[in-house]
Amino acid sequence: GNASTHAINGTLFKSLPFDPVKDFEPVTNVASVSNVLLVSPDMPARTLADLIAMAKAQPGKLSFASNSVGSSNHLSGELLKSMAKVDMFHVPYKSATGAAIDLMGGRVSLMFDNMTTAVPQVKAGKLRALAVTGERRVAALPEVPTMVESGLPGFVVTPWWGVFAPAGTPKPVIEKLHRDIVGVLKMPEVRDFFAAQGTDVIANSPEEFARYVKGEAARWGEVVRASGATAD
Repeated sequence: GNASTHAINGTLFKSLPFDPVKDFEPVTNVASVSNVLLVSPDMPARTLADLIAMAKAQPGKLSFASNSVGSSNHLSGELLKSMAKVDMFHVPYKSATGAAIDLMGGRVSLMFDNMTTAVPQVKAGKLRALAVTGERRVAALPEVPTMVESGLPGFVVTPWWGVFAPAGTPKPVIEKLHRDIVGVLKMPEVRDFFAAQGTDVIANSPEEFARYVKGEAARWGEVVRASGATAD
């Protein structure tokens, strides 16, 4: 499961055939990754502060793209609107690739994208990274500040992936799954693989993961409701 299936969709969809919290037993949070705030190299804004100033000077004029309604990329944009108190409009695409192509062509103003897909475009000079959404800077883009460093305290978005079992799975089974999975995640070659993708290994306990999922569901539920987004 991931941030969408277990923290966002419960609010985004009016009804789901399962309860994202009650129907699952968390095993461990495998890894998380930062999103990146991207603009075209031709965009005058060179910092997050510049971008916010542009948006405030032109209410409703700037657009932000995403790979789909309700994705972490979309909701990162909605969170920016809310925290920076700016008016921008959302342009959903069928894929991050399509959104990035239109951003390069200047047909949209900005987008948040996943680190793993954004870094090659930034390094090639096709897009400019203004900020990353994690708690700290990332090794792949060390010169790019975080959203917090750029002036938005509390703006932290880290899409994640975890392992779940069906609700009611016996505790000894959860404990064995956790032990075996975390054992693999701690292998140096596995950590190196994730690091090369700009991704952080988490490997927390079932109890820690359960608390985290509930917190994420509450947090993103507020953002989804405030945005009015729906997938129905």
